Amino acid sequence: KITRLDEDANIYLEKFLNSYNGEHFVKHTYYKLACYYYLHNNDLKFKECTEKIKSKGATIIEYDKQALYHINNLPMPNKNLIKAKYLYDGGYYAKAKEIMIKSVPEFKQETLQNKLLFFYRIGTIYVALNDDDKAISNLNKAIQYGKNMKFDFVSGAALELGQLYENRGEYSKALEMYNKCIELNDSKYYMSIDRKAKLGIKRVKKQL
Repeated sequence: KITRLDEDANIYLEKFLNSYNGEHFVKHTYYKLACYYYLHNNDLKFKECTEKIKSKGATIIEYDKQALYHINNLPMPNKNLIKAKYLYDGGYYAKAKEIMIKSVPEFKQETLQNKLLFFYRIGTIYVALNDDDKAISNLNKAIQYGKNMKFDFVSGAALELGQLYENRGEYSKALEMYNKCIELNDSKYYMSIDRKAKLGIKRVKKQL
């Protein structure tokens, strides 16, 4: 529901939280719900969700660790970035691209974090749409301008480039990007990025 940006997405998220007795994915789901209310300008509900991210569920799985980290340490992204992320997650790449393209003028005035996230997000969208040249250009910008910032999506951009080059058979470039990914990622909340990069290194080394 939320990956289509449905107006009633909150109902299904709240239903899950009210019926689920486990401790995993609780913080992650509250983060999704917080994003929903943030997009709908409901400050009261947004604040309620952020408090529950801090107090409910466990921090064992990576998704829950990330939800808590984002709420405690990072400002909420530009709303169009959130919309594009969920559309991308749902496979609605053309719609996600449309939102990003329309948002270009406002991102010229945005914070560095949002500018970097814009380059990362539209880069991943272009990867999904098989527009390699635009994907490479935008992902490289995320790395170039964010290499000293240590944001997870900067190392994520290097991972995306590594996978793209590997799929193109450009193994030397892929190896360079996988190593760059590990170099840029120092977050204990995004260890899966490291794991994917290390697996990529093993694969491409066999081709060199």
